[in-house]
Amino acid sequence: MSKNRSKKQQNRDRRKAKRASRDNSTVVPLFPPSTQETSALIPAGFEEWVSTELFSAEEVSVHGFMEQLEILLVAVAGVHPEFDATAWTMDDVEAMGSFLDFMIEKESIPVDQARVIAFSGMMLARFLTEHGRWAGDPDAPAFAQERLPAAVGLMLGTTEIGPVDEDVERAALLATQPLAQITVLLDWLGDGRPTTPNRWLKPAAARELAQALGLEMPPGRSSMSNFAPLRYLWLYAQAMGLIKVNTVRATPVRTAAEWQAAPVQALRTALTTWIDAMFPEDIDNEFSTQFYESLAAIIMAGCTNFANTRADIDGWVEKLGYSEVLVSALHSRLASSIDEGWLTLESDTYVVPDALRPAVLPAIPQLGQMPTAKDGAPFTDAPIEGELHVQIELDGVNPPVWRLLVVNSLTTLTEFHEILQTVFDWENSHLHQFTAGGRRWMDERADRRRSW
Repeated sequence: MSKNRSKKQQNRDRRKAKRASRDNSTVVPLFPPSTQETSALIPAGFEEWVSTELFSAEEVSVHGFMEQLEILLVAVAGVHPEFDATAWTMDDVEAMGSFLDFMIEKESIPVDQARVIAFSGMMLARFLTEHGRWAGDPDAPAFAQERLPAAVGLMLGTTEIGPVDEDVERAALLATQPLAQITVLLDWLGDGRPTTPNRWLKPAAARELAQALGLEMPPGRSSMSNFAPLRYLWLYAQAMGLIKVNTVRATPVRTAAEWQAAPVQALRTALTTWIDAMFPEDIDNEFSTQFYESLAAIIMAGCTNFANTRADIDGWVEKLGYSEVLVSALHSRLASSIDEGWLTLESDTYVVPDALRPAVLPAIPQLGQMPTAKDGAPFTDAPIEGELHVQIELDGVNPPVWRLLVVNSLTTLTEFHEILQTVFDWENSHLHQFTAGGRRWMDERADRRRSW
């Protein structure tokens, strides 16, 4: 026996001992004890496949994932003593869905855990099918891909991409807001435009670009770095290698005509990159985890025949215990995606157009593969749009000097700094920094001085 296999067997033995020591099983209230050994329920080779395909760098995640699958299989075996984990019947799948329905309704397990349990069952069905080991009802795998996510509020369905005409896909890609703005940017740059030492367009040029894009740059903004629509587009174009920027000049790498004639795969990659940037690599708290997992699931479902309606998502408040703030944030972000042109609202249903699915699907994290929240982190990165009422009072000043501001919650710290200069009639003549929770955001001039 190899050292690796020995270690895995030890982990299995520890899990079995831990389960045996529990006074109360989460399954007992609903199902009688299974007559099968738990370890015998999981088909051979599945754990190794999971460790390779899903959690290649996270052994702990593999063991946790297998434990969630065991919960599901034990539940089914409890009501269907003849249950075979490689030969599901339609009734077996319905029992899995009913188990998840019941556990969520009774709040016996958190919704996030129920989703992992559902995902583990879906992955087992996929594993057996892909490896030619499925011995059950031929319709059960497809039913599992519908019934299990539906039980946890995620109508995923199947996400097969049908054939898309190349000309149709090209036109659809170039019509999305990010790629259309790239076309305008490349055309506007021409032979090149002057930049600042910080590699942004000079203020006058930035305003001209905003006008070309049909954007209204606020009067008080002196730099494109303080105007999010221009800032994101500028950084995106550089990341895609479409423009070159130095401390003197910005020039296009290709013309607008060349960009529009680029291979469809290049245009597809450009949109995938834009959408992928919407999902953070690190998540600071449970709210953000729930937000991004739900957002990914809604978009994924929009590529299937089980797309979510606005009413479906609103219903998560009652069914899944979501907060109204979270649901509102989801609708707000989805509205932005509609504005960007790669998501539509058809008959009050969120749908990804067929021609854009080859670009959208690769950008969406799979359920169970989102980064997890960091314990004790005080921040939320969820893009909740609304108004914030902020009172600011100067220290050490008598009589008190203060301002009460109403600002958009998506205001950046750089933009907030400029607001402070205006409301206190300051002249932006000193370095500044913001601190919170042990984190610090500094004036970029201070960063440059430290590098000297």
